[in-house]
Amino acid sequence: MYKYQFVVKNYRCFSDENPARFVISRGMICFIGVNNSGKSALLKFFQEFRNVWTSAGAYVGGGQAPAFGTQFQHVLDQSEVFCDQNDRPLSIEITILDVPEAVGENQLPIDKVVMSCGRDVSSTAPSWSLTYFVGDEPLPQTPPGQQHGTDGRGGLQFLGRNVFCNPELISPP
Repeated sequence: MYKYQFVVKNYRCFSDENPARFVISRGMICFIGVNNSGKSALLKFFQEFRNVWTSAGAYVGGGQAPAFGTQFQHVLDQSEVFCDQNDRPLSIEITILDVPEAVGENQLPIDKVVMSCGRDVSSTAPSWSLTYFVGDEPLPQTPPGQQHGTDGRGGLQFLGRNVFCNPELISPP
């Protein structure tokens, strides 16, 4: 099983200047910190984002804006999940650690996804965009239904599997 590094920006007490950073892997995970450091906010993050993870896991496509829309779970005022210190969108960066650099001649691993949600929560479900990365290079976004070599799997289901793209998406000939 891979290790996943999360960077959460503009969620509750975590601004983009002081984001939440944590790694999840097999085994026990615990949050340790002084009082008022955001431990409870991180636990609330996992509960409130259950619908987001479900929608992202069912998403099939190559990253786009918007990719899907969903409400935060158990949150009456959807705007309360955003950090009050700025007006920037909520962002979740998920990086797969220790992913192989290449597997085949025409395969590069997608090792990072950035999910972003704007602050316009006036609609029934906030809109999320997805951007996939190979290293530090973002992949071009594709129309709905097209994928970056995910073998028919949903967008974020690659986190548990190897997913690859054609190198030409990074550096066209």
